[in-house]
Amino acid sequence: VCTTDDAADTLEYHIQIAEDKSFKTKVLPAFRPDKAIAIEAPTFLSWVDALNKVSGKTVTDFDSLREILTDRINFFEKMGCRACDHGLTYIPFARAGKDELNTIVKKALKGEKLEKSEIDKYKTELLIFLGREYAQRGWGMEIHTDAIRNNNSAFFKKKGPDMGFDSIADEKLAANLSGFLDSLESEGKLPRIVLFSLNPSDNYVIGSMLGNFQGTEAQSKIQMGSAWWFNDNYDGMRVQMRTLMNLGVFSRFVGMVTD
Repeated sequence: VCTTDDAADTLEYHIQIAEDKSFKTKVLPAFRPDKAIAIEAPTFLSWVDALNKVSGKTVTDFDSLREILTDRINFFEKMGCRACDHGLTYIPFARAGKDELNTIVKKALKGEKLEKSEIDKYKTELLIFLGREYAQRGWGMEIHTDAIRNNNSAFFKKKGPDMGFDSIADEKLAANLSGFLDSLESEGKLPRIVLFSLNPSDNYVIGSMLGNFQGTEAQSKIQMGSAWWFNDNYDGMRVQMRTLMNLGVFSRFVGMVTD
């Protein structure tokens, strides 16, 4: 059994379960760094505080954030983690250098509003950094994209996030996805990846992109994820599987989910 755990999670209950020799079921964490990626979110600063607390270090810039996240990834791996997931409204791709990234993080830590271009640069470089870390450990990387959340602001204020007012986004995917995968592939640091999009119009984009970045270290190293959420129905599953049959290797499909 795998649980979904934030990068700042203490994993205290995983430690307890691992120490309980009478409990035979293997329970492993899965790394979910969404709050690290969402630098524009109102909760980013409180999340950084939690990360500082659990790590015993302090985020001061992009370099220190990467150092702490590397420590957290090492801890998760020690606890048996071999998989990670990333929920994105869209896949960004805008490269930036070290100095610019440090400046962006310092602005965010001061509570200053970031430009869209700065947000995209931060997210791009953080995702590439994470991909490198996963690749060298042999982890599987999941990416879920094209979900637009909390659309109803009135109910968001009443009930909080993730209360059902979510739907399909229609962000452009192909060029940014290609750039992201190619950046890691060109370094020899592309991990095994499963790509999910909530927008069924992305099925053929993903299906055709798979073949560009396969590798000999795993059969169907880059996978199309199963029909997800609004697509997880009779019609949506058949469309997703038919697309994979037309463009990929269906016998190597990672399989359907059970929700």
